[in-house]
Amino acid sequence: MYESNDSSESEVMPRRTWLRFSLRTTLAAMSFAGIGLYWFRNRLDAAALQKETVRQLTAIGAHIGYRHEWDYKADRFSNSPPPGGKFLRSILGDHFFVIPDIVLMDSFVGGTGTLAPLGNLKTVRLLGLTSSTIGDDEVTVLTKLTALEDVSLYGTNVTDQELLRLASLPKLKNVVVTNSKVTDLGAAKFKELRPDCTLHYGYEADNAAVSPELQSK
Repeated sequence: MYESNDSSESEVMPRRTWLRFSLRTTLAAMSFAGIGLYWFRNRLDAAALQKETVRQLTAIGAHIGYRHEWDYKADRFSNSPPPGGKFLRSILGDHFFVIPDIVLMDSFVGGTGTLAPLGNLKTVRLLGLTSSTIGDDEVTVLTKLTALEDVSLYGTNVTDQELLRLASLPKLKNVVVTNSKVTDLGAAKFKELRPDCTLHYGYEADNAAVSPELQSK
């Protein structure tokens, strides 16, 4: 006598459905875990690069300021501790959490390539390279700092050529090139390219060595 297999098939079907669902869930979890590990590995590498870059720049006289140190709304020092908490910082290091925001160098003397590490600090928004013999070759690296808003190259050998390169920085708001080699022609061209940006140039003795923003820092 013929017996139907409907009951056995009905038992197998839910199992197969559960296995398919379980496999999809496992694959999705593995994918998310892989993405998380990839991000974490990249963040560790970026922190190591940032730490080494800061070491190189401070070795040649740079002063580095971090975002948590300044209260931009109140325009004063925040007195805030580094983010991340002491425990996590002790494991992952300060540079896993801190964000370089300001770089200041005064009376710097260096050759071509000396400032190359600066290009690794993509988060820097305020930069002052003042009273220095550096020229276009040394400061070309600034075009890599796409977060730059405020730049002072007071008392340097920067020319029209480098000034016009700076015009490509999308967030730039204020540039000081007083007592440099920038000419009226170069300044006029810059203003055409960036009418939204304030430019300080010329040889006025009472001009500040740094921009108003940098002065307050």
